[in-house]
Amino acid sequence: MSQYADTVISVHGPTIRSEFRRATPQPMNGAQQVTKELEELNRRFAQLASFILERQNVIQILIQNWRRQQQVSWRMLGFFLVCWCAVVCA
Repeated sequence: MSQYADTVISVHGPTIRSEFRRATPQPMNGAQQVTKELEELNRRFAQLASFILERQNVIQILIQNWRRQQQVSWRMLGFFLVCWCAVVCA
């Protein structure tokens, strides 16, 4: 095959090479299609996993802030009850 190509090029010149190049890409075979789809699915799965972890971290921070606020509220309530008892019981 290469001998034929060399002969054609020697007769018609090096510009003939571009005439035999495919202008449009050939369709993928089944294995290539499956590989491409699996890569796309893996990429999408990685994006979704990252998104879920990010949201989980945000929710954990919100829960921690809420718990901290509840502790502060209970401490303040206890402080006010102690002060109120001290005033009323005195």
